[in-house]
Amino acid sequence: MLRITFDANVWKPAAAPHRFAQAPNLAALQAIQAAAAAGKFLPTVPESVFTLEAVKEALRIRFSNEITNGIKADGSGPPDGTMKIGRPNAAPLPRTHPEGNPHLARFWEDALVSRFKLLRCPRLVLSGDAELRNEWFIPASYDVVKRFDAFSRGIESTGCGLSRLRAIEAKEAKAKPPWHEAIAAATVPLATAITKAVAEWVDGDTVASHYAYANDYICTTNAGVGGAHSIMSTQNRDTVLRRINIRFLGPDELAAMLAKF
Repeated sequence: MLRITFDANVWKPAAAPHRFAQAPNLAALQAIQAAAAAGKFLPTVPESVFTLEAVKEALRIRFSNEITNGIKADGSGPPDGTMKIGRPNAAPLPRTHPEGNPHLARFWEDALVSRFKLLRCPRLVLSGDAELRNEWFIPASYDVVKRFDAFSRGIESTGCGLSRLRAIEAKEAKAKPPWHEAIAAATVPLATAITKAVAEWVDGDTVASHYAYANDYICTTNAGVGGAHSIMSTQNRDTVLRRINIRFLGPDELAAMLAKF
C-alpha cells in the first residue's frame, strides 16, 4: 500500500478539509481525505508535530499576554510608564498530548477517522506531557530506530533539524525543553526564535521518520525557500535528499495520483 508522510503544514487540512473551507486546494484535500478514509493509502505524520502544535499555541498565548500586559517585544511599556504585573486572564499552557489539548484534539480525532498513523521519532529529547497511545503508531522495529538515528544525525550535520534548537539551548539559560513551557518564560524575540527552531526540528523529524519507515512520498506545501538551515529547502532537496530518493509532492499532485487507484 502507498504510504504518504504528511508534513506539519499539510496533515491537518488533509485530515479535516471541512475545517479549511478557504484553502485554495480544497478539492484536492477533500479527495485526499476521502481516499485516506477509504483505506486507499496509508497517511502518516511524525509524532513530533504535536510538540510543534503546542509550541505554536504557546507563542500565540505569549503574544496575547504581552498585549494584555502592555509590554512590547523590546521590553518597553506604555507611554505613561505604567505596566501591569502578572498574567491576568492568561490561558493555561497548551499540552503536547492531544487528549489534554482541545485545539489539537479535534484535528487528531479527524485524523483518526481518516486512518492516520503516527511515525515514531525515537529520541530522548522528544518531550511530551504523557505517552501517546500505542495504537496510534506504526510500530518501530529495531531497523527503523537505527535508520532514524543515523539519518537524523546526518540532517544535524548539515546544520538542519535540531541544530538551531541546540544552539539556542546552549546560548539561553531559559531555553530548555519542554519547549512550549520555555516559551512562557522567554522574551517574545526568544519565544519566536524557539518556535522557528522547533519547526525546523519537526521538518527534520518528518524527513528522518519518512526515511526510517521507507515511506513513498512526503506531501508538503513547503515551497523550499527556507535556505540552508531548512532540510526541505530547494538546496537540500537537490543535494542531501535526492541522493537517497526522498520524493516530495503537493496536495494537488497527490490527489491526481490517488484518482488513478
